[in-house]
Amino acid sequence: MRTKKIHRLGATYTKQLIGKDDTKMFEVLGNRRDIRQATVTKLRRLLENGEHFDTPLMANIIDGKLRLLDGNLRLEAIKLFLVKNPDNLSL
Repeated sequence: MRTKKIHRLGATYTKQLIGKDDTKMFEVLGNRRDIRQATVTKLRRLLENGEHFDTPLMANIIDGKLRLLDGNLRLEAIKLFLVKNPDNLSL
């Protein structure tokens, strides 16, 4: 995992692959917007066609858990993709 510091914000970011077991490390906030299944299905199809998301998942780390701030629809699409394609180890 590669970590970089963004000095002007005091934040860090990492790039990492998400495997089927890694989706459980995200804590979904209770105040998230409703999930639109049509959008999740569209995103899952992108993954099935070998495409990727232009926008990363955004989370902060609190008590060792990744609290998902942005990317709820993408995370749901990843979960569905990995359920339907269990042989894929990571995205």
